[in-house]
Amino acid sequence: MRALFSPMLLTAIVACGPDVTVKMAENLPPDSVINSPTHETVFAEGDVIQFVGTVADPGGLDDIQTVSWTSSIDFELGTAELSSPDSEGKTRVSTVLSPGTHVITLGVVDLGGLAGTDSVTVTVSAAKQEPAAEILSPDNF
Repeated sequence: MRALFSPMLLTAIVACGPDVTVKMAENLPPDSVINSPTHETVFAEGDVIQFVGTVADPGGLDDIQTVSWTSSIDFELGTAELSSPDSEGKTRVSTVLSPGTHVITLGVVDLGGLAGTDSVTVTVSAAKQEPAAEILSPDNF
């Protein structure tokens, strides 16, 4: 559980005298990079695909509010708990995608509401199905 802190950092500068200056540090957006699979990788239908990415924030990993993996076809991949980054900022999700060309997006949002994304395109080829034939008439006597 995260402590509820303001997403803005406060810096106090104390001078020789009663004056105190408080300066708000700028909240910079987080960053996300999809490490694997690479862009335009092709998988077979039914393959378990492991997505690995790295997220970072200038304010540190404690400034990250959410991390999500999404597909343009299958939508959300995994849960927020499954995609949470480790202590080095690595996030992993394994899933089976439906056939088609997917745009996979790794998104990260910090406590200040700023976001960063990275995307790759992967294709899942449909399994070839053998044709089937059935004799319906005449009945088998």
